[in-house]
Formats: sequence, structure tokens, C-alpha cells
Amino acid sequence: MDQQQAGSTPLATVLRVELEHTRQRVRELEHANKAARRDVEILLERSESERAAWRAKEQERWRAIVIEAKSEAEEEKRHKRKAEHLNRKLARQLEETSSALSKAMNDLERERKARQLMEEVCDELAREIGQDKAEVEELKRESEKVREEVEEERRMLQMAEVWREERVQMKLAEARHELEEKNASLDRLRGELEEFLRNKSAAR
Repeated sequence: MDQQQAGSTPLATVLRVELEHTRQRVRELEHANKAARRDVEILLERSESERAAWRAKEQERWRAIVIEAKSEAEEEKRHKRKAEHLNRKLARQLEETSSALSKAMNDLERERKARQLMEEVCDELAREIGQDKAEVEELKRESEKVREEVEEERRMLQMAEVWREERVQMKLAEARHELEEKNASLDRLRGELEEFLRNKSAAR
């Protein structure tokens, strides 16, 4: 019909040109649609790769924190064993002092010397026990501080994960919105083309 009308009316020529332009526009929109889909796929692959790298890095970081915590726990155990050994030593010394005191009770001079010796030993023991208690309290405070810092770091990492996930979802939503808009434009143009062809057919 186009070939029959090409030489008869100028309107057919105009309609053919307009139809060709419309087809060209449809091809452009389809090409843009394919490009948008490729962009979305690239964005998804890149997001997954970044997430995997970030998770690996965080796992390595937490592994280092756990190793450090274990090392600190071992150090605390060593201090505890040292304190227990010192306590046993002090207990043995106290027992020996008591034994010496009981043996020296028959002699007043020996009893006085033994009392003086026991007082000196007790003072030394009290000073050493006070020092041990102070060291234990300091270790407890440091351990509590480390636990608090680890807990704060964990909360910050959780917030960072949530923020990253929200940004990825926003980017994906934007890409889907753009793709939907392009599809809607393509559908609208197809509808207009079909309407135009129906009108043309009806006019003929």
C-alpha cells in the first residue's frame, strides 16, 4: 500500500517519514532500555563485590581483636597464678612463723623476739597483699574498659552495615525507577504508534 500511495499523494510520503521517525525512536528507546539493564546488573555485581570485600576485612579485624583479647586473658591468668603462688608462699611463711612462735613460748626473750619477728613479717605480708589487691583491681578495671571498647566498636560496625545496606537499596530503587520510567515511555510510544496506525487504517 505504501508503494501504491507513494506516487499518488504527498500525505503518504509524510506519513511514511513520520512512521520511520517513530520506528527510529522506538529503536533508540529499546537500546536505552538494554543499556539501563546492563547498568543495573553492573551495579548489583559491584555492590556484591564491595560487600564481600568489606565482610572479609571486618572478619580479619574481629579475628585480630579476638586474638588480642585471648592474649590479655592469658596475661590475666598468669597474674592470677602468680598471685596464688605468692599467697601459698605467704601462707607457708605464716605457718612457719606460727610454729616458731609456739616453740619459743617457753622462753620470754625468745617469745619477745619471735613476736617482733612475726610483727615484721605480718607488716610485710600486709604490704604485699595490699599491692597484690591493687594490681588485681587495676587489671579488672582495664579488662572492663577493653570490654566496653569492644562493645562500642561492635555497635558502630552494626550501624555502618545498616547504613551501607540502606545506600545500596536506595541506589537499586533509583535504578529500578529509571528503568520503569523508560519502559513506560516505550509503552506510551508504542501505544501512540498503534493508535496512529489504527487511525490511518480507519481513514483509508
